[in-house]
This record gives sequence, C-alpha cells and structure tokens, in this order.
Amino acid sequence: MQDVLSVGARLPTERFLYEFEGFVLDPVRRLLTQQGTVVPLPPKALATLAVLVERRGQVVEKEELFQLIWPDTFITEATLTQNVFRLRKALGEEAGEHRFIVTVPGRGYCFVAEVRRVEAAQPSSSDEPPAEEPPLPEESLDDPTIALDPAGSAPAEPPLPAP
Repeated sequence: MQDVLSVGARLPTERFLYEFEGFVLDPVRRLLTQQGTVVPLPPKALATLAVLVERRGQVVEKEELFQLIWPDTFITEATLTQNVFRLRKALGEEAGEHRFIVTVPGRGYCFVAEVRRVEAAQPSSSDEPPAEEPPLPEESLDDPTIALDPAGSAPAEPPLPAP
C-alpha cells in the first residue's frame, strides 16, 4: 500500500488528490479542504482519513489501521473510535448518518462516499503551505527562564545602582 500517508508510514511516491462531496484530500500536503477552506484535523485523524479514502468501498480492519497509523505504539480501540468520531464531525456527518464512514461492527471501517482520484500538478513553491511558526512560550511570573535576544545570546546584565 504505497499511497498511504500516515504518521509513521511511507510517503506516497505519486501525487494524487481525492475529491468527494465538496472536499479535497491532499495526502502529500496533509491537507483536507472543503470548497477551498482548510478543514482542521489532527495528523492521526488525517492519516486515518487518507487510508479509508484510498481504500474506498473496502472494509479496513481495525488492526490494520492500528499498524498503519500508530506503528510501534500501543493504543486502545477507544483511540481509533475517537479518531473516527473527529473525522465524522469534520466531514459534517450527524449521529447515525453514514454519508462517508460506515462502522462495520467487530471489524473496522469503510469509506462509502464516491471518490474521484485526480493527479495533482507538481507543487510550486507558492503552492506549499506556509511553514508553521513555533508557538510562543506562555509567560509566567513564576518562570525563571531568561529570554534570549534574536541573536540567541543572553541579554546583558542591567547596570547596578551606584552606592
């Protein structure tokens, strides 16, 4: 399964987009959009969606999802269930509605919406998503951390008061 993009799995060698009901999944850029607007999803949920979409119409066993999405990590079934819940919510599914993801009790999940796989144009530098800035640390009065100047050096000591 060379196309699967998941955290810990191989990156796809071919660039495809998956279109379904107003959504576009770009597994290489790790991006889901709905009519041009980015749909925020955690990386593991996005990886789960990529596996399900690429295997549209097939039941993907829970154990296989565990191995693909969480290699070398022990997780409970509740983690997978929560991941699928996030996907359903992001895709706009209501409780009991099965437009996109069907649970196959005791086995796994199946993506059931019509999917159109299209070859993506090679990305130009302007197509790349902007690099995320690291979050700024929260300041605390109890935090004795010394701030560094932009050059990475500690600030000079303030002058001592004259006696």
